[in-house]
Amino acid sequence: MRTYKNKLPVIATCFLIAITFLILTYSAFPVSAQAVVSIYPSSPTVQTNQSFTVYVNIEPESPFVGAQTNIDFDSSLITAGAVTEGELFGGEQTLHIFNNGTIDNQSGTVSGLYAAVLGGNQVSDSGTFVEVEFISQDKTGYSDLGLSDLILSNSEGQAIPVSIETEGITVISAENEDTQEESSGASSGGGGGGGSDTSEDVENIDLKEVKSIYVLSDTNISYQFNEKNNPVTSISYHSLKTAGQITATIEVLKDISSTVTEMPAGKVYRHINIWVGKHGYATEENMGEISIGFSVPKEWMSDNEIKAEDIRLNRFSNGKWNDLQTSVVDENSDQVFFKSMTPGFSPFAITALEKSGSSVSTDENIPLDELSDTDEEVKGVELSEETEPEKETETSGQQLAQNSLLLLIASMFLLMIIRKE
Repeated sequence: MRTYKNKLPVIATCFLIAITFLILTYSAFPVSAQAVVSIYPSSPTVQTNQSFTVYVNIEPESPFVGAQTNIDFDSSLITAGAVTEGELFGGEQTLHIFNNGTIDNQSGTVSGLYAAVLGGNQVSDSGTFVEVEFISQDKTGYSDLGLSDLILSNSEGQAIPVSIETEGITVISAENEDTQEESSGASSGGGGGGGSDTSEDVENIDLKEVKSIYVLSDTNISYQFNEKNNPVTSISYHSLKTAGQITATIEVLKDISSTVTEMPAGKVYRHINIWVGKHGYATEENMGEISIGFSVPKEWMSDNEIKAEDIRLNRFSNGKWNDLQTSVVDENSDQVFFKSMTPGFSPFAITALEKSGSSVSTDENIPLDELSDTDEEVKGVELSEETEPEKETETSGQQLAQNSLLLLIASMFLLMIIRKE
């Protein structure tokens, strides 16, 4: 009996150390991230009596085998029609079941939507679960688009944690749409989330063109612009995160931007402002491989005795102009088309090199000092979120250090007890 009592402190200490180790180990490793399920319309704004599509997308963090949900909406503004299966569960290539649910336009629901893969298959890629055709009513207003009774399950029949991202739809009258386009000079897709209000002097804006795209993670995004007097033909990038409806805005200016402090070098063809998303979206955490496509008339180049290889796209950042890596990609009888790589968005200018300046190849890289400066702006001004991963890493390191210290103290305490015994 005495022997047992002598060992009791040792046993208790070992038990406490084991419990402490389990708690600290669990706290050091966070719970797996949630799957993201999003619902969004094909356009954030529609006119009355206009058809549109609503998509339900799933981005899993771990493989799953089945999904079910209901779609909720305001039936006084919009009504549901045909339900179509998306490509997520493999279509005809994968053995699976799909139920297109039940539409109830009186209560504003599409209920009982579900799908599941069979034969031991699993779903691990992102994609569209379901598409629903809607039509707006003869009434204006805003309708939420919601998901209810949402369940994702794995191969063991366990529910997977999910987070829901929703976007609604605004119904406007045809008269309002015409008025908005005339007043803003914007093309289709001018409304929607992710837009960015600029500080440009309204009197200096010659043309404004706006496009909107729903952005998913790990996707190549391309905005195409077609206004006749807009020299920008495209904005392309690789999205790194799901961001929802993101708007790209082009402001073709009459003169140098009111937000710029000095003129760029060389002969200026056009001054333009380019913005993508709200402030803080255009970061290297969200976007990669950003390029801007633009064109210059051959007539303007001929009148000014300018060669295509002398054309540059310049970006104003950190209080100065930086010429971007620019290359010729195509031409037709009237235009030469170019592409420039950029680290971010701001005021831009399409220019030609001065004749007296040294000839520079269109394949030349951005000078290191200018690339560093532009990167500093993107990280410092637009990328305030960039410091977060470093903070998380630092916090994790501190936590592990604290865990190790606690385990060391517990071990030393155990050793002292054993030596006493």
